[in-house]
Amino acid sequence: MQHRNSSYIIELDQLADHVSSMDNMLARRDLGRMLNAARNIATDMDRELVECRRLNRYTSKYVQLESKLEEQLRTISKWLTWAHLRFS
Repeated sequence: MQHRNSSYIIELDQLADHVSSMDNMLARRDLGRMLNAARNIATDMDRELVECRRLNRYTSKYVQLESKLEEQLRTISKWLTWAHLRFS
């Protein structure tokens, strides 16, 4: 169960590295806020994972949080690509 969560954390860290390397302050600020929101979702997933381990299955709340985080990560990736094209 822990493996799924750690892959999201690794992806968040990679996106954070890309965002921090941007020259444009406005894009970096906006993408940083989006990353913070995604990190909050990942934190909620960690908390819910405790319940999942207790029940030996994924809860519906965990699955909802996971899909929300995946959507957030896709959105951040798209905006990061756009920002690189726009401000580079």
